[in-house]
Amino acid sequence: MLLLFTDEAMAFSPCLVYLAILVLASHVMFSDAAVRVWGLRTNGLLLGSLSLLRYLYLAGTLYDRSVVAQQCPALKHLDVSCCVHLHPVALLLLAHSSGLKCLISLLALDIGLEENEDNGTATAAFLLLGLPSLRQVVVDNAGQACTMICKQEFGPTEGFTSKDRVASLQELWTRRIQGGDGEEDSFSLEEKLDKSVDLGKSRADGVRADKGSQETTVKLGIHEIQSVSLDSLDAVGQLCSDLHSVSLNCHDEDDSGDDEGSGFRRTTLLTKGLATWSSQVRCLSLQFPGPLSELVTPLQVTGSSLICLTLEGVQADGHLPFLDLISACPKLTSLTVHIDPPRSNQEEEEDDEDLEDWNLPCLPDLRSLTLNFFLDERQLKPVLCWRSLRGQLWALLRGAPQLQKLSLIATPCRLDPVFRLVLDHHSKPLNALDQPPLRCLRHVNLKRSDVTMETMARLVNTCHRLSTLDLSGCCSMTLSNITKLQGKASRRRHKLQITWT
Repeated sequence: MLLLFTDEAMAFSPCLVYLAILVLASHVMFSDAAVRVWGLRTNGLLLGSLSLLRYLYLAGTLYDRSVVAQQCPALKHLDVSCCVHLHPVALLLLAHSSGLKCLISLLALDIGLEENEDNGTATAAFLLLGLPSLRQVVVDNAGQACTMICKQEFGPTEGFTSKDRVASLQELWTRRIQGGDGEEDSFSLEEKLDKSVDLGKSRADGVRADKGSQETTVKLGIHEIQSVSLDSLDAVGQLCSDLHSVSLNCHDEDDSGDDEGSGFRRTTLLTKGLATWSSQVRCLSLQFPGPLSELVTPLQVTGSSLICLTLEGVQADGHLPFLDLISACPKLTSLTVHIDPPRSNQEEEEDDEDLEDWNLPCLPDLRSLTLNFFLDERQLKPVLCWRSLRGQLWALLRGAPQLQKLSLIATPCRLDPVFRLVLDHHSKPLNALDQPPLRCLRHVNLKRSDVTMETMARLVNTCHRLSTLDLSGCCSMTLSNITKLQGKASRRRHKLQITWT
């Protein structure tokens, strides 16, 4: 069961909202219920005592304190992203002695107005060590927190944790080393002191081998993590050996530009880091400020297991790296690339009759394809500087019969020849299934691309499942064209919404 509460509902009748939550809290049958709140100042009174609640979504609200640890002890999924009044330090109670030991998923990006980044990093480390069931971590400074844990740099955080009257990071680390997940909270003060003394003696003996083995013993059961930088990738690999999804920011603050040295360093660190999960990562998101060719080697290391790949900020540098990318990730079901078009014209084109000789790879399992080419807002239409891209687009569209979502935004080549090849030519790319193309398309976005009415009419007639078509900014399309398309759409069995401005 999912309850949705908005600010409009609160304005209309806040008492009814409180009553609804109290009813939810008192019924055992709602043990798997979820509460999603938008635009509310959520506090302890609103939440009541939801002892059986499993899912709580407070993203973007005025939520300003962490009361869920006491009032929602069975919580498994918590989303407090974009809660600007919630400081990171308030999350410490989630991992306190009476915290959320069953919490599996925590989303807390862009929270609070915290000026001290060290506190944010310490908070993230505290959550990673203090929540043993955590599998999905989407919090700021997660990568730096892993580095802090690996290096055991807990000294500067002692005042931070003592001020909030919670266990120190050193204590949490010791519990994880000993295989505990909070049972020590039942120990007496004398027992805790004895353990602390024993640990201190072992360090005083100077047994470096033991300390080294301890540092590598801590393992986190994290499956998904975000906010990881290149410099923290190695630490994440040491702690999170079971990762299935990772989001990386490859921008290096020390780099002065996109020179060859910085590019080599990026590629080396990324390749080495991704090799840790070479056969297990399913979803990979990269913010990468270099040419696409620099990503070929890292993707060849981990691409064989990927089903979802997102690249942001990359620069096109010819068609070969793009083909290598496709070849390196044959199992992709979702490919999203936000890319700068080539800085020089790529004029080479092949004859349509030679498709059999192109030997282009494809992605037969692809369900979603987004290629978003950067276009200055002052430009009315893209420069057609990558005409040979049509061959790669043909391979992707012709070789993915299950494709449901297609976005080709500001494409630097004409799309009429691409769709004509896909619909009319009987040739297939390498390893393509023997199924007709484009029949499963539901959503198409060709915003600011070069495409004509003739092609769009064929697409509407061919793709019977199509439900949305965005042609905003397509200069070749006129109001008369759109009116005719809408007339065709009105005679379809499935409703089609066409957008054009």
